Amino acid sequence: MDFSFIFAATVFVLDLVYGLEAGLIVSTGDLFDRDLDSLHPCGCLLFEPKADNGKIAITGNYEYYTNFDQTLQMTRDSGFTLVQNATLQIDENLHLAGIGRTEVCSY
Repeated sequence: MDFSFIFAATVFVLDLVYGLEAGLIVSTGDLFDRDLDSLHPCGCLLFEPKADNGKIAITGNYEYYTNFDQTLQMTRDSGFTLVQNATLQIDENLHLAGIGRTEVCSY
């Protein structure tokens, strides 16, 4: 989810997620793509959704456009488990793989 759109739209989308009673929430990259300080009101909303099997995130290319370490920390602070260059077994039938860049480059 790209949090660069307006706060009201973010609240609307997250309200939908809250109502799902999801077993697993997965961010498939590009969770943040702007200056994180300006996104604080939206970012704090990510703490709320819960899922029986947790919240998993991988990085996309947009996380590299801003302070990469700060982006990873905010993702973790929001309750997501980062899967980078690793696999994660959710249950006996579901395994997730995350492939991320280990080096940060300037775009």
